[in-house]
Amino acid sequence: MSKTVELARHLSTLNINNMYKTDFYWTWDKTDDEIDAIFTVADALRDLRERNKSTRVFDSGLGISIFRDNSTRTRFSFASACNLLGLEVQDLDEKKSQIAHGETVRETANMVSFMADVIGIRDDMFIGEGHKYQKTFMDAVKEGYRDGILEQQPTLVNLQCDVDHPTQCMADMLHVIHYFGGVENLKGKKVAMTWAYSPSYGKPLSVPQGVIGLFTRFGMDVTLAHPEGYDVMPEVEEVARKNCEKYGSKFHKTNSMAEAFKDADIVYPKSWASYAAMEERTKLYAAGDKEGIDALEKRLLAQNAQHKDWACTEEMMKLTKDGKALYLHCLPADITGLSCAEGEVDNSVFDRYIVPLYKQASYKPYIIAAMIFMAQVKDPAVLQTIVSNLSGMPIQKAGEGEYTISMGGVTVMFGVKGDVLYCTTDTAVKSALDGAKIESLTSLDGIVKGQSCTFWVDFKGLSALVSQLAGKAGTPQVEVALAVLGMFDDMEAYSTMEGGKLVVNMADKEQNAFKTICDTTGALIRRYMPEADEI
Repeated sequence: MSKTVELARHLSTLNINNMYKTDFYWTWDKTDDEIDAIFTVADALRDLRERNKSTRVFDSGLGISIFRDNSTRTRFSFASACNLLGLEVQDLDEKKSQIAHGETVRETANMVSFMADVIGIRDDMFIGEGHKYQKTFMDAVKEGYRDGILEQQPTLVNLQCDVDHPTQCMADMLHVIHYFGGVENLKGKKVAMTWAYSPSYGKPLSVPQGVIGLFTRFGMDVTLAHPEGYDVMPEVEEVARKNCEKYGSKFHKTNSMAEAFKDADIVYPKSWASYAAMEERTKLYAAGDKEGIDALEKRLLAQNAQHKDWACTEEMMKLTKDGKALYLHCLPADITGLSCAEGEVDNSVFDRYIVPLYKQASYKPYIIAAMIFMAQVKDPAVLQTIVSNLSGMPIQKAGEGEYTISMGGVTVMFGVKGDVLYCTTDTAVKSALDGAKIESLTSLDGIVKGQSCTFWVDFKGLSALVSQLAGKAGTPQVEVALAVLGMFDDMEAYSTMEGGKLVVNMADKEQNAFKTICDTTGALIRRYMPEADEI
């Protein structure tokens, strides 16, 4: 059984009905089952991709990305995720759009959302504004759908805001889960989420906030460490504390990097600006004070320079558990001796962890794709259908030389019984092959005994099977198929080495068979090909 089949079965056990047509703002807004579902689908999509199997669940559609800050990993992860599922991607460059000329958020939202299935937005630099912008944008989209402007309601994926970075932190968490061999192995692990010196710019708070808001859900001891004055949003700290009460984890704060690193299983040292500084930046931005923003940035860098000892050095790593803690970073890192003279992490430490760092980053496209999948696919069991239409189908061994395949709620039984090769969806037929006396099948004795090859088709059962596989949303093709199948009752076909016989019995035994076929065919042509009357 393939890994994806196992994951699809696990997905079916989760309560995820409320994920359809919902947006993904923060991880703490999602239930445990919903978080589990994202990880499950991400792993399934990755498994299929690694085996070169198609994961396209969209025949058409559009993914729109809006990046209000520079991005490499997240930008291309979003594009990769959309492509993985079959969506085209368009990036909205605000400098090249009417936004630069004063177009409102409401107008922009509706104008870019035609035929869109998903919208990814990154707006992380200004406290109180990033999430507000995302919410305003999506409220406008929902109004457009309600008013009949948009044919469908796109869903939002938060590609980073001022509060959380869910795609990054969930990719980090999935990396941690696999690194330690499963969720069950995480309880009691110590995580050091620490500030680190950067000479570049005042960076957003969303990664450390996302980490403490998510990692505390997994029974781990999470320590937030930073110099005085580099606090994160207090409401997110409260989320972490509530998680500890619920999941039996621990959340600590300290102003000592060494204390956080002591015996840590995982370290996550990165720079961020203080909450107070981010608030000040937002006010300056609202006032259009470019000189004030530039002056603030210089002040922040000078403040950072007072804490150059907050760096992930070789000596600091020796404090961790066995000196071998898992090093995490959202990238790009300020690497001492490589990208800068003094920075967040020693070049030797970074280089030693380069492979796991790239693996950490590699989970993000699949996390984003899973978020899109769960929001846009009403019945996630379609994942099972994807698998079932691939080579390496979900085959279960039912006995010696006997197997079953389950697809879309239908079970096909096949194998060898005695000297009979069989394939059927009818449990009565299978019971008869196992020796049971089935009165409804006695009429078939004559066509089975003494024959080298036998086929019997129940067209009523076949029609029910087609209806089941097609679901409620029948297409014209399905309707035509059901109309054609409905003309017939059953078919008997059998042969010996000397010859054979095929008999097709009509459903309407009172009507001339030829007339029935002509009348039905003519009706279908008139309904689905009206232009034929003009020929």
